[in-house]
Amino acid sequence: LIEQTHQTAEQRNVVVNNVSEQTAQKILDLEKQKVELTNNLSISTSKIADLQLQINKYTQDTNESQSRLITLMHQCDQYKDELQKSEHQRLEIQMKFDSMQEQLKTEKSIKKQLQTNLNTLEEELAETKVTCASFERVSNSIAKIAYEDTLLTNKLSCN
Repeated sequence: LIEQTHQTAEQRNVVVNNVSEQTAQKILDLEKQKVELTNNLSISTSKIADLQLQINKYTQDTNESQSRLITLMHQCDQYKDELQKSEHQRLEIQMKFDSMQEQLKTEKSIKKQLQTNLNTLEEELAETKVTCASFERVSNSIAKIAYEDTLLTNKLSCN
């Protein structure tokens, strides 16, 4: 019985030793896993930090781009306003130009009419001068005839 108990105790010792060795091996495996997981966690944390830096850079770039976009949109609005003002001024100038062109056309027409009237008056004046010269010659002829007639009558009366 003692021997049997002793064998049983030895078997239990062997089992306990086996379990102890297995547990020690499991602890070693778990510690290796822990080291690997710690390394993986460290690598992942580093990657997360890098990604966070990239996100921060992209966010900053995005904010700067949005700021530039807003500035460019304001400039675009200013240019649009200036363009509208310029277009309004161009239309006003075009209207003035059209009005002046119409006025010039009217004045040319009036000048042409006045030139025609002047030419007509010059022709009438020339005709009047010719008629006047003709009347003057006729008048001089009549006066000469009358003078000669008076002289002849005076001569005849004196005789």
